[in-house]
Amino acid sequence: MILYNCPDIQMKSSGINRIYRHVEFLIDSGFDAAVLHSKSGFERKDKLGVPVHYLDKEGDLQEGDVVIIPEVAPDIMKQLALAPVRKMVFALSWVYAFGTLPIDEDYNDYGIERLLVSCPFIGDMVGWSMSLPAHLVENSIDPEIYYPEFDLADKKKKIVFLERKGELIPSLLRVLKAKNKKFVSEIEWFALGSLEEGEYAAHIREAAIFVNVSLAEGILNASFQAMRCNTLLAGFDSIGGQGSIVSEGEDQNYIVAQTGDFLSLAWLMEPLLEDLLKGDLSEWQKQADNAYKFASSMTIEKERESVVSLWNRLSPENKKTS
Repeated sequence: MILYNCPDIQMKSSGINRIYRHVEFLIDSGFDAAVLHSKSGFERKDKLGVPVHYLDKEGDLQEGDVVIIPEVAPDIMKQLALAPVRKMVFALSWVYAFGTLPIDEDYNDYGIERLLVSCPFIGDMVGWSMSLPAHLVENSIDPEIYYPEFDLADKKKKIVFLERKGELIPSLLRVLKAKNKKFVSEIEWFALGSLEEGEYAAHIREAAIFVNVSLAEGILNASFQAMRCNTLLAGFDSIGGQGSIVSEGEDQNYIVAQTGDFLSLAWLMEPLLEDLLKGDLSEWQKQADNAYKFASSMTIEKERESVVSLWNRLSPENKKTS
């Protein structure tokens, strides 16, 4: 059986959503697959109906199973280091891939045979450093909730950002307020916190701008969601996003400052904020169109095909024959 290990948490997470989607793709394609949580009885309130196994339940993990462990869980890797199962890591963040490990250990110490990644940068860097093969699986954006509800001309004077990754927002606002108080007083700055995904997406759809000040990302999923909503992007590439965002030229889809440089970000955003205050974002339509085109290419069909194709190669024995 193919088992995707998942943290026992209820918080909104694109990584957890991706884990559950992979399992759903595999089951629909005839594989024996399930999500593997740690403690018996734990269920995601938003993921009912997906088969779940438990690490602490006798018989739920068997010899020969394939276990995919998220990079945030080296404790699970250690727990299964000597277990007679195949072990792989789903590395969604380069930060956690390195930051959660003891300084003198890497995945080879736990018997990890390969990596699954959704970001080429992570596959290249983590795979290179640990001498492990890395397999890229596509990312997708749900078009049912991330879509262009409003034209740029009809967007609110509103900027959204991720609350849990917004530690630089107060510094950015301080600089912008010094330049023009109206950038803060007449534009709403809304922190996207613990919201149901439908409400979360609605805020992004109506906002004119999404600001990403995260210092470290594996895949800029929240930015891609905003792109899909015809919302303008400004911020950092967060180190993991270099291959996805374009900062200049005909294909520009993002206003980009060097990661961590909120001073330059404020300077780069000034023309956009001036136009937002005037209610005329027509000069930015090309950027919005480029971003939408890029994010629209991330379809559920591509993600499903990449996942199923990968497992047909890596573990065909787990596909049912009937």
